[in-house]
Amino acid sequence: MRFKGLDLNLLVTLDRLLVERNVSRAAEQLFLSQSATSGALARLREFFGDELLVQVGRQMTLTPRAEELAPAIRSVLMQIGTTIIEHPELDLARVHRMVRIVASDYACIAFLADAIRRIQAEAPGITFQLIAPNSEPTAMITRGQVDLAVMPTRFLTADHPSAALFDDDHSVLVCAGNSRVGETLDVDTFLSLPQVTVQLEDGPPNYETAAADLFGNRRHKEVVVANFVTVPFMLSGTDRAAIVHSRLASIFCRTMALRRFPVPVALPALRFGLQWHGAGEGDRVIAFVRESLLGRPRPAA
Repeated sequence: MRFKGLDLNLLVTLDRLLVERNVSRAAEQLFLSQSATSGALARLREFFGDELLVQVGRQMTLTPRAEELAPAIRSVLMQIGTTIIEHPELDLARVHRMVRIVASDYACIAFLADAIRRIQAEAPGITFQLIAPNSEPTAMITRGQVDLAVMPTRFLTADHPSAALFDDDHSVLVCAGNSRVGETLDVDTFLSLPQVTVQLEDGPPNYETAAADLFGNRRHKEVVVANFVTVPFMLSGTDRAAIVHSRLASIFCRTMALRRFPVPVALPALRFGLQWHGAGEGDRVIAFVRESLLGRPRPAA
């Protein structure tokens, strides 16, 4: 079908191309051959009078025109999907859908693991893909790469709806056999211990920044890891200490021989939020998952 000279079928192809930024991956998502997808890209370039995707080194990047088109096309397709195609009644027993959520390993362990179990008990056909955040997690929402984002509220954008999800504070973990720590942990003892710290790809977690401001170079960082789940394994059988989120500390202490103490100085609380694309608010499956994560009761059918 053509509308003002544009084959509307090409909009779906363009959306995938702009999200994946790779012809081969877009072809796989669309169940098309690579040559057919390349041909569609050629027709789109001709229609818009723009290259849309250009090769820069080993990667393809969007032209300014494509950057401008991407959110509008994503919004249009989401509106069609949620207001025209989707059945007005949601039968959770019959739903089959993958929901994509961007979340750190901390959020997956401390919050999403239990939440997903509850959701799948009610809707077993809903599956989840949990995606590690990059330096622009909210851009993944805008481009339609994910359905939901679980992240610290300081990273949320005003461009899309969001809601408060949960709060957390911090604890210090040490190995249960750490003889240098008694019944309590004071600042001097804490600073005397070699430490495990976390350095994320897109910058340190907020508590590490605060700790650095408080202690300067007085902490001896013996091991630096790239994620939160590795921390307890770097403590086992050593005299090391680590600051971790309290939700994680509770989980780690249930499964490993560790001891938990309050952080001997005040660190800022951690607040997490949930974000989603405004154009997809009519998507009943995403709405069900969203409201379940937020702990809101589902309205009666």
